[in-house]
Amino acid sequence: MKNKLPLFRWTFLAVNLILLLVVIFFAAHRYFFRLRLPAVFSQNYGRIPDFSLAERSGQTVSSSGLKGKVWIADFIFTRCADQCLVMTQKMSLLSRKMESVQCVSFSVDPEYDNPAVLQGYAKKFEADPGRWFFLTGKKEAMNRVAQGLHVSGTEQPMFHNISFILVDREGYIRGYYNSSEPEKIRQLEHDAKALLA
Repeated sequence: MKNKLPLFRWTFLAVNLILLLVVIFFAAHRYFFRLRLPAVFSQNYGRIPDFSLAERSGQTVSSSGLKGKVWIADFIFTRCADQCLVMTQKMSLLSRKMESVQCVSFSVDPEYDNPAVLQGYAKKFEADPGRWFFLTGKKEAMNRVAQGLHVSGTEQPMFHNISFILVDREGYIRGYYNSSEPEKIRQLEHDAKALLA
C-alpha cells in the first residue's frame, strides 16, 4: 500500500497539471484570437448615417434598429446584369455561412427599385427576410446613406462601389472589402466573426 500511494499522488498531480495546461491553452487561444483584429479595425471610418428606409417587405428599417447587430452592407441595383448579380450571390453565401450576421443591401437605383421589385429580386436568391434586408427610399435619402458610408451615390448606378462594408454593434464602420477578391471575402468572414466574439 505504501508503494502505491506515491504513484497515486504522482498520477493525481499529472492529471491536474494536464487539465490546468488545457485551461490555459484555451484561455490563451481566446485572448489572442480577440487580439488578432486586423489593422483596419484601428482605422476610423466613423459611424453610419442615420436612416429610415423601406424594406422589400414594405416595413421600415432604420439605422437605430440595426444597433446591437454586426452587419454587412453592399450597394446594388436590380437592373444590373453583371457585378450586382455576382455581389448578391456572394452576399447570399455570406448570409448562409454566418447566421448571426445581418446582411443589408441598399439600392442605388431607388426610382426603379421599389419594395415590390426588391421583393422579386430577393426571392431569386432565396434571401432570408429576417437576416437580409433590401432597402430603398427617395433618391436624396439613398444618397445620404451612400455618402455616409463613403461610397458613390445614385447619380451613376453603373459605377457604384463593389465593396462589402462591415459595421459593428455600435454602428461604427470597421472595414471595406472588395467583393471581387476571394482573399478579401475570407478576411471579411474572419473580421465579422471577431466582432461577434
